[in-house]
Amino acid sequence: MKNHILQTIAFICMLLLSTGSVFLSCVTAAPEKRRTSDAIAVVNTGKDDEGKIFSGWVYQHISSVMLIDDSDRSRKIELSSEQWRYNQSTSELELHLSIPFDDYIVHMEGEPLHPQQCVLHGIATTMDDLLVILDGRLAIEDYDYRISESGDRVVFRDDIDLRKHDWFIRYATQTGAASMGEWKPDDRDRLAYIEAEHSRRVLDAWYDSQDEFWFFEAGDSPEEPPTIIRRAATKQELEAFKAWPMPVIKFRPDSSNKELSKELGFDASLPDHHSATKCIEEYAKNGKLVRTLWVRYDLASENHEGYSLEIVLSTRDPNSDTEESPEYVIDKAELDIGLRVDRTRWWGMRMTSYEGEKPTVVRMTSWSWKDGTVYFSAMADESEEKACQKLISDIITFRKEVQ
Repeated sequence: MKNHILQTIAFICMLLLSTGSVFLSCVTAAPEKRRTSDAIAVVNTGKDDEGKIFSGWVYQHISSVMLIDDSDRSRKIELSSEQWRYNQSTSELELHLSIPFDDYIVHMEGEPLHPQQCVLHGIATTMDDLLVILDGRLAIEDYDYRISESGDRVVFRDDIDLRKHDWFIRYATQTGAASMGEWKPDDRDRLAYIEAEHSRRVLDAWYDSQDEFWFFEAGDSPEEPPTIIRRAATKQELEAFKAWPMPVIKFRPDSSNKELSKELGFDASLPDHHSATKCIEEYAKNGKLVRTLWVRYDLASENHEGYSLEIVLSTRDPNSDTEESPEYVIDKAELDIGLRVDRTRWWGMRMTSYEGEKPTVVRMTSWSWKDGTVYFSAMADESEEKACQKLISDIITFRKEVQ
């Protein structure tokens, strides 16, 4: 690892939180039933990790609840009022029936509470990363909306009717990010630019509010784990933190290899398995646009807790403008797995979900290789090295077969 990766862990922690790489819930409204103040408020949602159902958008009165089989959307059940109960203070919907579907969507219709408001279920203790968008712009706190005294509810201005607007809310929880709103899927790139602007503001404000950061202090030898200390950043270190570009993250969950290659301008062919999550990241470097493909492969199995391999593809050498910190490198090796692959084991930090809690030292493995004009870099926990290396070999073989 690289100096900026190891010593800028505070940035990485905030970036992961601000980009919302994990969405726990999503509440959406049906566009055909919007745009008039007398239209019904429609919410499509599902169970959270605890099996509970929340509308998020708070109802004054619910007129209809329907369950839709997620594997066959033609299978639906319209519930009677005796089969459900709604808690307006939490926006939780309790179901009182035996459900014949394994996975299902909960479709709700009704009249929203006035002034209109949304419950931020499971929100983390800090509100710093709350993102509220209204009609393609960042909404303004204390103008467009306010936060309730309880701190877990967004209350919109009296004259704002969400049924007549495009809107989106995202907030941090202890296990990821949750979102709700009505945003057209074909307009998601516009959302990406607004999110990047918001994240830049939040991150700069966070840096300015911190007196100290977590840093590594090298051990006596590379094999000895470094010590994690908390201290004030030097002026140069803080400037380096803030100079790091904020990427615009454009999710491409359904794009084919051909479509991604055309958009990026290089061969982005990858095997589509292991529940791959794909997005294009864009940022400016020395006045030039840099575009990369970021892919996360979920390698979870029945015998293993979820883990993943993250891979970045680019036409720019990721090592060209970085400095390595040799004191944190455990060992290096050159592998021949279809192509020459450089493997590096190094010491890294694992941040917790709780701000201020001391991170832990972990052993990480990274791989880098070049295939034609495309540079690849990958990273994972050292404990998952064998499975990840097998996947890298599969990727190299796959690309040879399709070229």
